[in-house]
Amino acid sequence: MIGDLTQPFTAAVNACCHNISEYISKLDDQYSRLFQASPAGVIPSCRHRENFHLFDDLFIEEFVITPNGSRIEVKLKLFLPKTGCSRVLSYSMFIEPIVALRDILKYDQLLELSFLASILVTPVLFHHVVMKLVSAHKDQDNDFLFCAHPFYDVLKEMIWTVNDGSIDGEKYNWQSFFKFRFRTSGGEVPFPTLFGAQPKATKQQRQDGERTLSRIVGVLFDYTEKIDNTFMGKGRDPVSDMPISSVKEVMSECVGKIAEISKCQFQMFRLGVFTTILSGAGLLQPGPHLHQLLIPVKDTGSFKHLTNPSETEYAQKRQFLSQVLRIEESQFDRAMAMIASKLGIRYERGIIETLLVSFRIWSVFEAISLNRD
Repeated sequence: MIGDLTQPFTAAVNACCHNISEYISKLDDQYSRLFQASPAGVIPSCRHRENFHLFDDLFIEEFVITPNGSRIEVKLKLFLPKTGCSRVLSYSMFIEPIVALRDILKYDQLLELSFLASILVTPVLFHHVVMKLVSAHKDQDNDFLFCAHPFYDVLKEMIWTVNDGSIDGEKYNWQSFFKFRFRTSGGEVPFPTLFGAQPKATKQQRQDGERTLSRIVGVLFDYTEKIDNTFMGKGRDPVSDMPISSVKEVMSECVGKIAEISKCQFQMFRLGVFTTILSGAGLLQPGPHLHQLLIPVKDTGSFKHLTNPSETEYAQKRQFLSQVLRIEESQFDRAMAMIASKLGIRYERGIIETLLVSFRIWSVFEAISLNRD
């Protein structure tokens, strides 16, 4: 009762914790089953990630993903608990190719490819294409070398892969698979066309596109400098020394400048993906501030979870919480810190934001399963 008076969103925080704890419990159950044959005798969990390890009998599935109507196959070997693909997997598949390029490309070229990765709906094709090109670049018997703008090398190979090497007129797909949420991301003009990277671009379109890309990379470089200069040494007490509002201000400035250059759908969520890729790839100055840069932004799963934690279809089917609960955006920082405290972990926005998203994604699949039953 006192908590509800001093923190009006306490009931909503409790609902978020209930949701997250249910997700963590299901995930930990899966880990217990998957790692029960481990010769190391230790079981990883969400709270003890240091126990993750590989062994011969660990169940790893091979997925074969084929673009619609294509003869080309992308093969992936993945360890997936039944709770489904996680954001960690998605980011890892973006980060690994960028790390593989660190000894090949310059910093601005890595920014180009991180920008491209952040636009994509899913990392499967990006990972496949970039790792293939890295191998070709390092192969002395192969003529391929990355050009001054590797953005174009990767997009060219992606388009060729998705379209099976055949382009019909001006129409083309550039990231459309049928699994792992692969679909063309909206927009009136295809993303490659905005940069003169479409299959039949003229020389002038390519030159104009390169200028646009260079201007955007310049803005992103300034953004990375601002992250390093503004937040270095902060983040140990994020609510006071690095509040969400300060992170949002820096991000909004970057997004606004890019929108003035090109209508390429690079909004706050995409910038968050970009920032996480850079952080994971070691392209930002290290420090506790990196754990606090992932913030809930409008229309994302974490934002929706906080603003209405009892809204999910799964929660409704379980008749969990009849009242409508809500946390205002201005209260997100304190609410997320409370969630961390109740879960018994340190408040790092990246972890709490990911848990908020993960429950929401999992609950959708659970609701689908309940409907089928």
